[in-house]
Amino acid sequence: MLTHSGILGGASNYWVLSAGGVLASFDMNFADGSYFGKQLSDLSITSTSPSTDLLYTTAAGASYNSFSAGQLRLTPGVGYLHEETRTNNLLNSTAPATQTTGSLATGTYVLWVNGTGSASVAAGSATITGGGSATNGSFVTFVVTVAGTVTVTKTGSLNAFQLENGAFPTSLIVTAGVKLTRNRDTVNFPQTFGAAYTGYARFTPYIPASVSAEYEILNFDDAGSNRATLARGTAGTLKGALAGGTGVSIFAADALTPNTSNRGIFSVAAGSQAISQNGETVVTGSAAVLPGTPTEVTIGSLVGATGAFNGYIERIAGWANVAVSSANIPSVGSRLISGMLEVPNGASVGPIDGVTYVAGNADDVTSTTVASWAMAHGVNPSTGGSLDRFEVRPGDYPPPGSALKERAEFSQSNLLANGTTVWVAYSVYLFQSAIDGNCTVGQYHPTQGVGDTVEGTNLYMAVFNGTLRFDKQTSTEVPLVDFPAPTQLFFNTPPAGQWIKFVHQINVDPNGVTSLWKVWENGTLIINSTAAMGFANSPGNHWKFGLYRNTIGGNSVAWYANMEFGTSDLSARIAAPLALPLDTPY
Repeated sequence: MLTHSGILGGASNYWVLSAGGVLASFDMNFADGSYFGKQLSDLSITSTSPSTDLLYTTAAGASYNSFSAGQLRLTPGVGYLHEETRTNNLLNSTAPATQTTGSLATGTYVLWVNGTGSASVAAGSATITGGGSATNGSFVTFVVTVAGTVTVTKTGSLNAFQLENGAFPTSLIVTAGVKLTRNRDTVNFPQTFGAAYTGYARFTPYIPASVSAEYEILNFDDAGSNRATLARGTAGTLKGALAGGTGVSIFAADALTPNTSNRGIFSVAAGSQAISQNGETVVTGSAAVLPGTPTEVTIGSLVGATGAFNGYIERIAGWANVAVSSANIPSVGSRLISGMLEVPNGASVGPIDGVTYVAGNADDVTSTTVASWAMAHGVNPSTGGSLDRFEVRPGDYPPPGSALKERAEFSQSNLLANGTTVWVAYSVYLFQSAIDGNCTVGQYHPTQGVGDTVEGTNLYMAVFNGTLRFDKQTSTEVPLVDFPAPTQLFFNTPPAGQWIKFVHQINVDPNGVTSLWKVWENGTLIINSTAAMGFANSPGNHWKFGLYRNTIGGNSVAWYANMEFGTSDLSARIAAPLALPLDTPY
């Protein structure tokens, strides 16, 4: 199953893809800026035109990035934008005005806009079919059957517009007094390969399903005619092809989804090839003789190739000496174990053992959308209980500059009063990245009372400087205006890459009459405290779990299994915890 190098050793590279226990030779995550085996400085970039990343789907008036010739087109959080050669036939494209184009050759064209207004196209001296009015997020196509001019009429407020050759839009080409062509980039780097190898890519294609053309995503090639190619085939499915040797083309079972992140993998060995997209059915080939040994990796399309990929390439990886087996292929690059679903910020999760949680931050769930990697929820196939994955990357929710901290967290939606005895049982799997990340990994949190000006936490588990701490806070102040110093009850060094089983028995009482916090770790009682705990002015308390940290840089990952919370006695879980999932977390 899929693992990460945080388990294998080398915590700083825990995120690097591996398959069957073998680490990728290179792993370049253009979306989040993580690079292993190869760096951006290793890339050879041939880019002869200025460009942008403003798309027809970009919100009206939104800012965008501009790139000079020779610059890799990286959009933070999204990836590398690769596109075919296109020409914008409209002048002064960032100050739209009604105009008649120069003569257009016969062929298909697309018109799109950014702004709250619209633009329509009509024949001038050309003969056309199709056309209509384009609005933000909705483009129109037309076919020039007799060469000539067309007139584009602007209505309302527009920030940009583009009329380009092709059946679908690409990014904005900024023009002034003349039309301008944006040439396709060529991006590659040298790589030593063996007799078997595997390529992986996560990518978002812009090509509509109706377009019957092939677009190359990733090539392992010899700078000549010999190559292994991962491509979007003419039928809209993922294609793996060998050019040279016996030659073969194999196609994944299902069509790629346009404007959606897809992942694909193509493994190559003499007599055995395999391809899969999005972890689905593995399709095999049997070319006996391979092409000449690759010497480089080309991203997007080969020099001189006609089928340049159009869209974002989020991540590429390669095993230069290993053909990943069909058994391991489906899990490579998966963010989730089968059956898990990504959870958006503010969504209700559960019920998990009868409890409904809110994803993100219960105090402010509307300020931004959590990135797709942040939270995922599913079922532990070993027990039918919960299985949850949390990942925090720099700048994740809450956004930079917020008084809140970076988090990916589930927060119980209902409140339990002080003096209520609750039980919590679960297992947690911490990557070294979470241990190094100074993360809070579980809290029984009070809700602020009327007049409170500060906020504390009844009790929490957090990793600081490599140790797992168990701290409590308490105050009888009404309202709460003085932040109480935490009291540390226990700490130890948590193991990275192992499931840790916990059971808590909790009763919050700031007066110390009924207060209780017992914690069992892997069946051993590590805390047995009856000291005062909690806040007199709080109207109620709720359980929170996930990752919550200061902005420190790097990514942090943790998993939780079999989360149980409530007033029912869970002491049986001390000696007999629920079974853990067989899949290895990543």
